[in-house]
Amino acid sequence: AVGLLAFVWWLGAIGIVWALAVGLDHVYVSEHYPGDVLGGYAIGILGGLAAVWVARTALARGVPWGARFGARR
Repeated sequence: AVGLLAFVWWLGAIGIVWALAVGLDHVYVSEHYPGDVLGGYAIGILGGLAAVWVARTALARGVPWGARFGARR
């Protein structure tokens, strides 16, 4: 959701609302402790920010995506 928020804000907003609702639901039905959900939110946010940083850096440098993952030209 964080990654989407950086590129398509309205789709990212829907994803964030969805993630918050699912996390709160898991606490409500006693499936997870609140700390578990908060930890999951933190890991998700950090992972999303890292993915956005990598994507923006690669786009700014003009890295051809296919070449980075072994695609043949």
